[in-house]
Amino acid sequence: MDILLTGDLEKLVDEHLASKTVWPTFVHTRAGKNYTYSGLAAMFRRYVRKAGLSDFGLYDIQGKGATDMYRAGVPLERIQHLLGHDSVTTTEVYIKTRLPDVAMPNMREIPGGSASVETNAVSGK
Repeated sequence: MDILLTGDLEKLVDEHLASKTVWPTFVHTRAGKNYTYSGLAAMFRRYVRKAGLSDFGLYDIQGKGATDMYRAGVPLERIQHLLGHDSVTTTEVYIKTRLPDVAMPNMREIPGGSASVETNAVSGK
């Protein structure tokens, strides 16, 4: 996917890299080739492990970006297109699970006790 650079970011890239750019893509391998998704994902996993994190991946960043766009008023159809979803319904579910003010955990009593447990509001589990 090509991403259009605009505004301050476009100006910054043009000013600092225009005369030095020798590769066709802004983000590229050392050989100047495009990264594959699996290559980027592998690099990301290495840095996640190095940072001592677990259960965190590229889809988490994608979800955060989609949620931020939604909160900023970007139309769902545009977010759907950027995420590559076939259906806007998928995009709605994807975003809804990351909105704590919309998708709050359900609370239910634990049988035989007075404590409650959170359940997933989306799946109903």
